[in-house]
Amino acid sequence: METIKSNTFQTGDNVAVHKMEQDLVGGVELDMTGLETAYAANADFIPDGTPIIDTAGVYSPLTAATLVADGPKVVGFLFQSIPVSAPHASVAIRGTVNEARLPFAIDAAVKTAVKGAISFI
Repeated sequence: METIKSNTFQTGDNVAVHKMEQDLVGGVELDMTGLETAYAANADFIPDGTPIIDTAGVYSPLTAATLVADGPKVVGFLFQSIPVSAPHASVAIRGTVNEARLPFAIDAAVKTAVKGAISFI
């Protein structure tokens, strides 16, 4: 899950979320504490399609370290790639996601978490 497929992400691209029917109104600011180096190899961008989690009202990108049993809740997918330096995110919570175009393979635990949390994706 930690291997990113490409380092050619650009802000504003969108290939993973085909159709966004609903998002978190107003967007969210992602907490990047401790995650800056995880994205440094990718031109300092968080790629579209990254699962977004909510830990007690704090939103952040999903990583293997943040997916634990009884831990954070997957709330949606990042709609467009955004810079790590300005992590203001539009998060799709209802729509169509192309799993083949996600920035990294998601395992069964993530799929289960997503289907349990957001039944519309």
